Amino acid sequence: MKPSNHKETKMSKKWQCTVCGLTEQGVVPPKTCSKCGVKSDRFIKIK
Repeated sequence: MKPSNHKETKMSKKWQCTVCGLTEQGVVPPKTCSKCGVKSDRFIKIK
C-alpha cells in the first residue's frame, strides 16, 4: 500500500443519510443526498 493511499483513507469518513440510509464516503458529507435529495445536515458520521 502506498503511503499516500493510507493518508487518504485516514482522512476519509463514512457518512449516512438519516432519512433514506444511503452511505457515502468522503472527508465531509455530500451537499445533498443523491438518493432522496436532503441537505448535508441530515447526514451523520458512522464508523
